[in-house]
Parts: sequence; structure tokens; C-alpha cells
Amino acid sequence: MFKHSGDKEAEYAVENAVRGNERPVEYPGMAHAVFGSPHVAGLGQTEGDVDGEYAVGTCAYDDTALGAALRDEGGFAKAIVGTDGEVLGCHVVGPDAATLIHEVSTAVAAGADARGIAETIHVHPALSEVVQGAFRAAVDYGLPGL
Repeated sequence: MFKHSGDKEAEYAVENAVRGNERPVEYPGMAHAVFGSPHVAGLGQTEGDVDGEYAVGTCAYDDTALGAALRDEGGFAKAIVGTDGEVLGCHVVGPDAATLIHEVSTAVAAGADARGIAETIHVHPALSEVVQGAFRAAVDYGLPGL
């Protein structure tokens, strides 16, 4: 469906055909992006796809220091989280959305949950704080000890 998933499928095809393995292709944290205006990127499910209970957190670019500097651009991130903390989906609309979604893609592929993303120390000021803010909102993250 995507060039980057096709590249991964080709790796598995060579591995299986040339080396005699029989490994199925895995797609952990498969993200996608549309390079329009604005950029749109996401992975996993949308709210319309989710069955059962879930939490949603959003964070606007304007709610972060560097994002506020992009006033004319706008944008937001949305995190969709299962009741067990599983990352069900994440969607970003705005500048560098295709780059920002990789934080979540890597975290999901590594087995991280939503709280792990929320608690990860992010560089300040950086646009990645938009993604962190969405996950913090989804897991109702408060400062430790407060």
C-alpha cells in the first residue's frame, strides 16, 4: 500500500526466497503520510475504527513553544489509547507531521505503551512536544508526586 511497506516486504521476500526462511512480514508501527497542505500523518486506528473503550488526547501546535512560533501553520496531534495503555492510533496534522509520527512508530515497534511516550523526556523547545502533549492528555499524565 505504501512505498515504505513495499520496501519492507521486499526485504522479507529476499530473505525467504534466497535464504529459505518462511517468515511472515510484520508491520509494527506502520505509519503513513500525505504531503499536502497541511501535512497529515498517522498510524493505527482512528476513533471510528476502535471497538470498545478508549481515551483520546490532543495537543495543538500552539500549545507548545516551538509550535506557537508556527502561528500561520497551525496543527495538532491526537493520541488514541486503549484502557490498558496500548497505543491504538496517533494522528498528526501540520508542519513536519511525517517526521513527528516516527516517534510513535518507533515506540510502538519497540513495545512501548502510551504512558511510556508521555513520560519520555522530550527536547524543549521542539515540535515533538506536540506528540508528547497528546499522549499526556490521553493518559491523564500529572507530574509525579503531585
